[in-house]
Amino acid sequence: MASATSIPTLATSVQILKQLGEQMGSKGIELRDFIKEQQDVERKERTKQREYETKQREYEKENAKLAAEEQEKQRVFEREKLKFEQENQKIEAEKTKVEAEKSKIEAEKSKVEADKLVFLKEKQEQKVQKEKDRQAHKVLKIKAQQDHELALKQQTAAVAKAQREYDAAAEEKKRAHELRVLKEKQDYDRMQIEQKKLEQ
Repeated sequence: MASATSIPTLATSVQILKQLGEQMGSKGIELRDFIKEQQDVERKERTKQREYETKQREYEKENAKLAAEEQEKQRVFEREKLKFEQENQKIEAEKTKVEAEKSKIEAEKSKVEADKLVFLKEKQEQKVQKEKDRQAHKVLKIKAQQDHELALKQQTAAVAKAQREYDAAAEEKKRAHELRVLKEKQDYDRMQIEQKKLEQ
């Protein structure tokens, strides 16, 4: 996620998600769906963060207001304590009301904290899933490389075998040719000898 001082534009965000999706092997509709899902996740995160910040500001504002009211009521209570016992009871009732309101605000604060924990949990789960996907892609890439290397070795072995068979056939053909030439020479020499005998 970008920092508060450097929020990426939509175009930059889409480009980054596109590059990330392509690195994970996504294409076409799958890549488009991946980008959309990631943008939806980011929008939900920003919405939850804004809701949390709004509730936090409301709580702080209400807390400051209650604190100011409490101080003012306490001063009034101290001034009127000796003179108006009935007013003291009224102030006590008002104080109870304020405490109830404060408890209500604390409950709201607890809810906001719980929502924050859920948000952080979901973010962590997404991070874990992303790492699992990255590891799975890495394994597939390694397997593909191994399969390619095996196919290359098998092809090299087949070529080497074919070359050896070709060389053996060529050698056999060469020996047959040499034997034929030798036989023809021997036959020729024999004919020459017989011709000479006849001439004598």
